[in-house]
Amino acid sequence: MIANVETSKSGRYRAICAHCDKRSRWIDPNAWGPNNYPPRWANAPYPDSFVHPDGSTGALWTCPACLRLAAERQRAGITPLLTATAQRRTACASRRRASTQGNQQLTAQIHNRDGESQ
Repeated sequence: MIANVETSKSGRYRAICAHCDKRSRWIDPNAWGPNNYPPRWANAPYPDSFVHPDGSTGALWTCPACLRLAAERQRAGITPLLTATAQRRTACASRRRASTQGNQQLTAQIHNRDGESQ
């Protein structure tokens, strides 16, 4: 699965913009919560299990630069307000392929292990 939040080895989190793939600063897990999002980032809450059309899961995040662009487009009457950049679509597609390949390898290992134990 492609999460819209990354976790560091030390357990800290950072949001990923759903439109430009920009990352927020790292946030301490004790500070992460509904009232302590990355500064100036917008959040569209979804359950962690929800899968979006781009293959990502969970809440959608929008960085400050994309929020400004959406506001400018709205004032000008341009729609859609925001779409994922080619970079974001490519990143999601490559992460989706890697995830699928990893799942296929894991399934093959399980089948091989089950076949050996019989």
